[in-house]
Amino acid sequence: MYLLGHYLNGTATTLFFIYIVVQFLFLQSTVKLFSKQNVNFNRVLYAIVIITSIESLYCLGQYFGVFKSQNEFFVVTGSCINPNVIAQFLAITIPVFLYLLRSQYKKMILISLSIVLIALFLLKCRSAYIATIVEVLIYYCLKYDFIKWIRNPKNKSSVKSLFIVLLLVAIPTRSLGYVLKSLVYDSADLQSVPT
Repeated sequence: MYLLGHYLNGTATTLFFIYIVVQFLFLQSTVKLFSKQNVNFNRVLYAIVIITSIESLYCLGQYFGVFKSQNEFFVVTGSCINPNVIAQFLAITIPVFLYLLRSQYKKMILISLSIVLIALFLLKCRSAYIATIVEVLIYYCLKYDFIKWIRNPKNKSSVKSLFIVLLLVAIPTRSLGYVLKSLVYDSADLQSVPT
């Protein structure tokens, strides 16, 4: 009904139609998949990798001028108007890639992960950067039992060195974040000034 209403008003586009149909099909397939008793979660994870890779390639296409950005203020936005939405989506899928690196398709997953990380960098979303770093840290802390390693007295100097390196990375990153934030606010102020 929603789609029909937009077509009657003349506000629907082909892209909008495709988007609604794909969402409907995705919803139907998800309901059907999870209604079974024996769900193969690897299939779901590989589907997430494929969807994320397609979105990342679309972002790269926008950067290289193959596709036009939907927002005049951003070169790369993905399939949404706001690049933060796609950046958060890409960041959320990083643990799936890390988990599947143990699979038989390790090279393909690694290539896809590289494309996703490049797209994340091009989207320029600081919160996605932070989310990705935190996800990777948590994943590898759980995988390699990092807490035990920290508590081991033999690793005392390594823990101190790691802490110093983290500080050396965190302080400039914080300063860069402040500079980027002020640039965003300055550009927003310039856009609101009547000409």
